[in-house]
Amino acid sequence: MSKTVFCIATSEYQAESTLDELRVAGLRDDQISLLLADRTRAIVRGVTGTVTIDSAVGWLPKVESILISGVGAFVGNGVLAAALGEAASGSHKGAIARALTGLGLASEQAEVLDERLRNGQVLLAVHIDEDEMLPPVHGIFEHTGAEEIMVADERAPVEAAPRVREEKWEKW
Repeated sequence: MSKTVFCIATSEYQAESTLDELRVAGLRDDQISLLLADRTRAIVRGVTGTVTIDSAVGWLPKVESILISGVGAFVGNGVLAAALGEAASGSHKGAIARALTGLGLASEQAEVLDERLRNGQVLLAVHIDEDEMLPPVHGIFEHTGAEEIMVADERAPVEAAPRVREEKWEKW
């Protein structure tokens, strides 16, 4: 069963070290996602779409800048960027936590990671299809000093229930 392993890196340098170790362990680029506050061009220029960032995380495929009204800009890729982009459309309140719960985390866990992201730390996620990859990924996160290591099972798609309109009539 597919799982996603999340962690927080307290600095971009720590995130880069973790990413390097994940690559050495044989994980593919499309299995790795990251999300961090974009304190440079997206805020200044209002950039959305594909961007190039000046760090070692720039090798990740399809790095995007996502602007959330009232929250700020974030740089990310993969499932994290996609989930945040979807959750941010239309509303900014709780967009990050909503995106993370959509990826299988409990709301309490998502709120913790949301807070850490807003404080400038880096969120990493690794999508694994085989359970035997869980211990090596978890070990890499521990070895590099990552915090808030969490595992989420892939959620089955849920169809939205039809909304029932309830009308209240008052007697005159």
